[in-house]
Amino acid sequence: MISKLTGILEAWQAANNPVNMYHAQAPEGMAMPYIVFLIVGDVPQNETSNGQAYSKMLVQFSVFGTSDTQVLTLQENLESVFNLQKINIPATSAYPAISMQLKSNKLLKEDRLIWHGVSEYLLLS
Repeated sequence: MISKLTGILEAWQAANNPVNMYHAQAPEGMAMPYIVFLIVGDVPQNETSNGQAYSKMLVQFSVFGTSDTQVLTLQENLESVFNLQKINIPATSAYPAISMQLKSNKLLKEDRLIWHGVSEYLLLS
């Protein structure tokens, strides 16, 4: 699973996005905007009818920003990088590539200063 997480981070960085992305938790006091992602559901490895192994999991991206426009723009950037795109992952992985499909986008206002976007993707490998 570590290589899949690395693949997600590398794909985001390769797209030259200036916003920081972190796995599980951002550092204390991080300036907004930033993105945190984590695996919120994992289905054990399965096999297709022709014997190929695959796995799937649900990945949640939490986008934190100071305005609704900022968060919505970052959710669009996530979609352009990840939705229905093939993402190559490190060679040490059992899976050479992953793909992701957008399942939902939500926009929440945490308080008067923080907007929180939640984007969920189905990850297949």
